[in-house]
Amino acid sequence: MEQRTIKATINLSCDVIINDLIKSLAESECSSSLSDEETARKILFAFLNPKIESFNEEDDMLTGQWDTVCDFKGRLNNFIISHE
Repeated sequence: MEQRTIKATINLSCDVIINDLIKSLAESECSSSLSDEETARKILFAFLNPKIESFNEEDDMLTGQWDTVCDFKGRLNNFIISHE
């Protein structure tokens, strides 16, 4: 059966707890003023980015299956995360 490569995207959201100190430190790190939403988005990105990137680097990271539909190994490639 012919296989096809399709670019899939999803949206991810979560609650990020910040305070004025964290916001100030994030602004210093980014060298710019940030809104609370931008600060939260950058924190989520900083948390997820190394984990997502490891999927591209380590072949054994993608294990498991979707019930009886398919195995994930070798089926998901080229992960990209963006916070913009």
